[in-house]
Amino acid sequence: MTEYYQTAIVPARVRHPKDKNSTEGSVGYMTRQIIARLRDIRFSTLNELNERISVEVKKLNDKPFQKRVLSIIDC
Repeated sequence: MTEYYQTAIVPARVRHPKDKNSTEGSVGYMTRQIIARLRDIRFSTLNELNERISVEVKKLNDKPFQKRVLSIIDC
């Protein structure tokens, strides 16, 4: 699955449960931002929606974070 999506699995460190919370918060932030930007747009195909989501993810990922050195995708 990781090869198909060209991603890497980075598990939380042992005895550091706060790592998971930070990651889930970042994913939640990205999700809310993308849904908010696309909520008033109608898409006729799933591919059209996926393309637009990719554009929005790129925009968010290119935006510098205030308290972190790397973005979600760069980790």
